[in-house]
Amino acid sequence: MGRVDTSLIGPDLVFMDLRACDASELFAWLEPVYLDRGLVREGWLEAICAREEAYPTGLTFDSVAVAIPHVEPEHIASPYISVIRPRGTVRFGGMGGMPEVDAQLVVNLGLQAHEEDQVLVVQALMGVFARREAVDEIMSATTREDVAATMRRWCQECSA
Repeated sequence: MGRVDTSLIGPDLVFMDLRACDASELFAWLEPVYLDRGLVREGWLEAICAREEAYPTGLTFDSVAVAIPHVEPEHIASPYISVIRPRGTVRFGGMGGMPEVDAQLVVNLGLQAHEEDQVLVVQALMGVFARREAVDEIMSATTREDVAATMRRWCQECSA
């Protein structure tokens, strides 16, 4: 397996204590931030909401419930991986027909090389979230810098 480009995970794209009831509300909060930073193109919000509706991304692991929303590459202006650790949980549909998930952690992928990068990153994230020690570190980090550094380290280890 190749390596995940962990340089895409920066503290400026880590959001902590954000309040949102569901995926649509979370995406509506993120859109102006991403647009201001030149990460997404106009229409991203509609595209990610439609994709999440058609292909829900919520997953439950032993130690955490997560969502890994993403959108087609034409809606991405510059690649990024954003980590959202909301206050409370955010409701997402369950992946592959599974029940709805109250996500404690959301990793929004903004990747341009859809086929190669997305599969690689999702596989690494699945490895991270399957490890209790990784989840504990991510969830207990107290700063955006610590969350980003912890995610980078664990993604590197799980994509080696």
